[in-house]
Amino acid sequence: MKSSTFCAASGVLEKVSTPTGTGEVFIRHAVAHDVVARMRYQPGCDVENATKQAIDQLPDETDGVGGLIALDKDFKHAFAMSAKSLGMYRGYVTERGDMFVAIGAADTPKPIKLANE
Repeated sequence: MKSSTFCAASGVLEKVSTPTGTGEVFIRHAVAHDVVARMRYQPGCDVENATKQAIDQLPDETDGVGGLIALDKDFKHAFAMSAKSLGMYRGYVTERGDMFVAIGAADTPKPIKLANE
């Protein structure tokens, strides 16, 4: 099962998505809301820190496997996933159209080219 949680907050965060096999954990602990609240109420907390803190502070539950991709209002992106996750498909496209993808937890996103380029 895959699930996605989306959250919007007046100019603080555009969207938070949690593609995961156990989305109930993310919904039950309001992880998307937690990211937004950290950015809004912790002075100087950017999207990268808010995302990492929200994931790091999830309780150690048996089915607590998943990750979080977040974008702020300036389209800065951040990624974090639970320690139990081996990987998560993720990617982004820059304003210039450059595409990057990664799978493993420690993977640095690598540039990709379409076959017709």
